[in-house]
Amino acid sequence: MHFTRAALTLSKLATRLKSTRKNLNISSMLPTQLALLLGISVSIMVAWRVNEIEQSQQRDRFSRKADNLGFVLQQSFDNASLVTKAISGLFSSMDTITAEQFAQFSTYLLPNSPGILSVGFAEYVPHAQRLEFEARLGQRGAKYPFIWQGSHNPVPQLEEYIVTTYIEPFDQRQDLLGYNHRGDWQRSWAIDRARQGQVMSTTNQVQLPKSGYLATKGFVVYQPIYQNNEQDEAEFVGVVYSTFNVEDVIIAAIRDLDWLNVSFYLYDLDIDRLDSALIKNLKSLDDRLAIAYHSDSQAIVTNPDAPEIVKINHHVIAQGCPYGQDWTACIRTLNLGWSEWSVVLLPPQPSVHHSVWNTLLIGLLLTLTLTLYLWMLCKRAQQNEKLVQAIREARTDPLTGLANRREFEHQLKAAISIPSKPAYCHALCCMDLDRFKIVNDICGHEAGDRLLCEVSQLLHQHIRKTDVLARMGGDEFSLLLYHCSLSEAQDVTKKILTAITEFQFKWQQKIFHIGISIGLTEVTPQATDEAELMRQADKLCYIAKQDGRNQIVTFDPDNHQAKTQTSGIVWLSWLNDGLIDDFLQLYCQPTLALKPNSKHNYVEILLRLRDRSDISISVYDFIQDAERYQLMPTIDRWVIQTFLHYLSNWNSATNIVSLQPANIYAINLSASTLSDETFLDFCQAQFQTYQIPAKTICFEITESVAIANVHKTKQLISKLQHLGCTFALDDFGKGMSSFAYLRDLPIDYLKVDGSFIVNLEGDSTGYDIVNAITQIGRILNVKTIAEFVENSTLLNKVRQLDFDYAQGYEVTYPMPLEQHLSFKNLEFRI
Repeated sequence: MHFTRAALTLSKLATRLKSTRKNLNISSMLPTQLALLLGISVSIMVAWRVNEIEQSQQRDRFSRKADNLGFVLQQSFDNASLVTKAISGLFSSMDTITAEQFAQFSTYLLPNSPGILSVGFAEYVPHAQRLEFEARLGQRGAKYPFIWQGSHNPVPQLEEYIVTTYIEPFDQRQDLLGYNHRGDWQRSWAIDRARQGQVMSTTNQVQLPKSGYLATKGFVVYQPIYQNNEQDEAEFVGVVYSTFNVEDVIIAAIRDLDWLNVSFYLYDLDIDRLDSALIKNLKSLDDRLAIAYHSDSQAIVTNPDAPEIVKINHHVIAQGCPYGQDWTACIRTLNLGWSEWSVVLLPPQPSVHHSVWNTLLIGLLLTLTLTLYLWMLCKRAQQNEKLVQAIREARTDPLTGLANRREFEHQLKAAISIPSKPAYCHALCCMDLDRFKIVNDICGHEAGDRLLCEVSQLLHQHIRKTDVLARMGGDEFSLLLYHCSLSEAQDVTKKILTAITEFQFKWQQKIFHIGISIGLTEVTPQATDEAELMRQADKLCYIAKQDGRNQIVTFDPDNHQAKTQTSGIVWLSWLNDGLIDDFLQLYCQPTLALKPNSKHNYVEILLRLRDRSDISISVYDFIQDAERYQLMPTIDRWVIQTFLHYLSNWNSATNIVSLQPANIYAINLSASTLSDETFLDFCQAQFQTYQIPAKTICFEITESVAIANVHKTKQLISKLQHLGCTFALDDFGKGMSSFAYLRDLPIDYLKVDGSFIVNLEGDSTGYDIVNAITQIGRILNVKTIAEFVENSTLLNKVRQLDFDYAQGYEVTYPMPLEQHLSFKNLEFRI
């Protein structure tokens, strides 16, 4: 209606303008009239757009609320299912689970899981074993020492039973011991689906038995358990299950959502069946409605009467959330096990505050005011655009869009003409690409131009916004870093060097690696000649090329000589040139045996970098770069060979054949070494060469590396253990999924991740987790080692948790291997 009136007004105004032109001979007003018509048209379009934006914003707000609510509800359902998964993981990691172990693990999980009424384990019992199972029920003191269903009536003879064996909380649910889940068709159907599909499965809404009568409605989640983790239906031993009340789960989920001013309905139906039910008969959804939330009363209603959602239809569901006269609802899907649930959200009544007329009036007012200037500004803008384009072409390189030589020299001259300040200086770089001519000669100038453009973009990513980057011609670039100290400029150029080194240029199925030679000099307040600065930086760049290319040469103002700044590429060349002995050094860190009957001392061999005045690299960066350039297998072999050589010489010098207690020396292995097919032969050769018993060496593998390729890890462990070596799993506990793999890895030592140990003080949850790990270690007959034992309090904690060894600064600091001349009498700080 509003737009129709605006169109009529525009038509009348155009007619009057035509009449005015006939009566008044003022052709000079034509641009003004056109500007006026354009302004009116734009005002109408803006007003119409404002209306669309308002509608779109309300539509988007409701859609975001629907997304947020769906996410929050799905997260709550996931938390409920994680309890079942966590308990099933306990069964997967251990051969047998006692009632006490089940109770201890479940008691830890239940307080943090709102809505879950109980968790349990239902055992698969063939009829032939029924009497034996019922006898065990009686021994446990079950109130009904027989398999029952319904009102605690004994179950008639069946081929098999799925019977509750463990239940928590036990004090409230012990009456459910012996309950046969096959007695209810929905439970039986969900168990069969979980058992056959080997996945988690959920029932529809069912009655939950409690203390001899049907107490409430809820849902049951089943997770199948298989013997030996084989996941074969023939190995099926039962199900872990949890029962939960949807109302409590929803209340916990939306407790903190202050924006929830929409009503929603939760159905235990997937969207297709909900669509079909809505088309046929809305009232048929009564028994599938789990929760209804009313925004007016802000109350959750369980199993209410059929809501008034008469506007919902299959068209609305299929298209998500349309807006306008048919805008009624949003549908979101939730997943729990193999079950899909649907959430229907009803929006509040649309209350769009249209500001169309206000926008139109403001537009007309601005149009009348600025019409005269519009034409003048357009003319001036055209003139200015031509002038700017001419200036830009005179200052920039046409290929890369960078500053050209003329502009860069102008910027450098301006920089050195700034009045000198004591703390101010700039930095100047000349850069020349290495192996650029190869690309030009092989692929042509088109490829060379493409390479220059890509390199220009790459350089721009590693400089500051205030710096000036220019292409001086060919493959030469210059960089002016404003108000930048020499050390800061070195950091920038190192990043550039690394980026160019890692860069790959691809052209017509060919891949080229280039480099860059950089000359770096400082622009001090005393500098006055920009030409001399350019020659100095260019000379440094030339020196970088002559000394091997792909490096940085910095001008030294003290002795007027260029000194080379090395990067990771330098130590890579050192290793390739056989200087690894000058670059790396072995350290050791003994552990403390916490049990008097320990047969071995456990000593970890560590890797350190030697102190070099011309390079500063952390061990972490060194390992990262070595992994990137596939040098870790070489370094691992160097560590093994160097240590065995040292140990052999020391044994010969001290004439010691055996040590009591014997020492176990732990050497870390990288992920790359696990995939090295020749590593086993190398180890055999080293043991024979240095006459060191293989049982003296323990290899450490981090948990993440071991689980990333369980098959190869298991193969390598088995082969090296056949030689006599032992194995330790390092940093255990970071990924809790590794519990399932722990039994399959034939390890001898288990090193608990230090992040768990340092948080033992005041963290009851972390204490319980570490306690569970040590219990599993004892069950699997694996020695446990606590890392990061930094003080006496933590040492007492790990003693209480029954660890076999402790490692950390409270025990002893790492020391050079050469200084630790005797492993027989270990000296500890405690």
